Order: sequence, then structure tokens, then C-alpha cells
Amino acid sequence: MLNRWIGIGVVLAMLAGNTSLFVRDILPRWTAGDPPRVEPQAGDNLLYERQQIGIFDAHDRCIGHSWTQIQTLERYVSVSSTTLLNSIDLPDGLHTPKVRVDSELRYTGPDQVLDELTISLHGLPLTVMLRGELMPPDQFACRWQAGREQGVFVLDARLTRAFGDVLRPFMRLPGLYVGQTWRLQLMNPLSQVMPGFSSQVLVQEPEIVRVTGTEVIEHAGQAVEAFVVEAPRLRAWVAPDGTVLCQEVGLLPLLGRLILRDEPFDEEAYNRAQTWRAENP
Repeated sequence: MLNRWIGIGVVLAMLAGNTSLFVRDILPRWTAGDPPRVEPQAGDNLLYERQQIGIFDAHDRCIGHSWTQIQTLERYVSVSSTTLLNSIDLPDGLHTPKVRVDSELRYTGPDQVLDELTISLHGLPLTVMLRGELMPPDQFACRWQAGREQGVFVLDARLTRAFGDVLRPFMRLPGLYVGQTWRLQLMNPLSQVMPGFSSQVLVQEPEIVRVTGTEVIEHAGQAVEAFVVEAPRLRAWVAPDGTVLCQEVGLLPLLGRLILRDEPFDEEAYNRAQTWRAENP
């Protein structure tokens, strides 16, 4: 009789564990909903917004900045970004070059489907470019170039509604609520910067993003109750108005944990970044 009860207990424990695994890891993939809409923050100017983030390493050293402009036009939303990343020391005395990453995204329609995409990398001795275009009804065709090499691949257009890169997964997340889930498509524009050391995959597998709760954090000297947004190797704190206050990113193993902090927009720094060119690419 004792062995029977032990057996029943083991079976129940296994069922409970499997149920927890199903609810935590499998069910969200089946029920992932719509991502937050890409739109400027509500205010005096509903059509235009500018953002700036500082990029810091795990030792809180600033290693770069990123600037984003979101503009709502008559038929689409335009999102343009410039990221300037300083040279970073790697193991064995190696280091990455200083680079600039430019991106242009255009979302169209009531569902805000990604319609066009251009990403370019500057600072290397070779041309690195990615262009993408929506191919109705449900394909997003991309063409890439890295020096003399080039190729094409196709994404599921539905997955491009939430789009980011490994240096800035989230730009703006309005209308969040606890329990919300969606899929996030990530690109790795640095896939050619650290050959042999980082993933050479330009497009990563979609991640399941969850809003797991709220947490009070300090931002710009004030206490803010923020939504906590999580995905594998990724965590973000988002203000009620959708501003992404802070992100912790561990998507590039050799760089370790990166911390992205929302900052006031610096017009002069942005202009300098846009005109930066490598001295000896």
C-alpha cells in the first residue's frame, strides 16, 4: 500500500511539473497575441517622437548610444534609428571596431505590418546591407550583402510586426498589461563585426515576450512603477506611457550583459553620429 501511494505521489508530481512547464513555456507560443503598436507618445505633437538611449556594459561603462525617430504619416509609420557603438575589448587581446548601424523601417495598414526595411553597417572595410520588402499576403523577402557575399531569405510577415535588433530590442511599448505575450523578431546587425566569436546568424529565431508584472525602479532620480517585460536573455522596464526606461540584454555572449537606459535627446550628439565615418575602414 505504501509503495502504491508513493507511486501515486510521483505521478502527481510529474503531472504538476509538466503542467507548470506547459503553462510557462508552451502555452504562450500558442496564445501569443498582438504586439504593442508602433506609435509616437501622446502629447502636444502626436505625429513625431525622438528617443535616445545610452548603451552600457556590465561594469556600467558607456560603450555607445542609439537615437530613434518615430513619425506618423498619412498611410504609414516611419521608424529610423542610428546606433554608434564604440570599440569593445574582447578576450585574447581582440576588440571590435567602432561602428555605426543605421536602420529604416516602415509600417503600414491598421495592423501595422512591416512593409519595408533597410539596415546598413558602417565602419568596416566591406559593405554590409540588408533590405526587406513585404510580399503579400504573408511573406517578407530580404536580400543581404556582406562584401562580395550576398543572399536572400524569407520571413513570415506576421512575425515582423514586433521587430528589433540585439542592440535595442524594444523602442516603445504602449498599452501594456500584466500577462500580455507576443512574438519578437530580432536581427543581429553585428553578425559581421566579430567573425568567429559571435553568432553569424543575421536573423534570430523569434522570441516569446511576456509582461510578467510591475516593479518600482528609480529613473532620472524619481521612483517609477514600471511594467516588467521578459524574454530569454532579455529584460525591460517600461513606464505606463510606453517609454522603455531600461533594458538588460544578454543576446551577444562575448559582450556580456548590456544595459540600455533612456536618456534626454541630445541633438548635437545625434548630428555627430549621423555624419561619423571610420578614418581607415
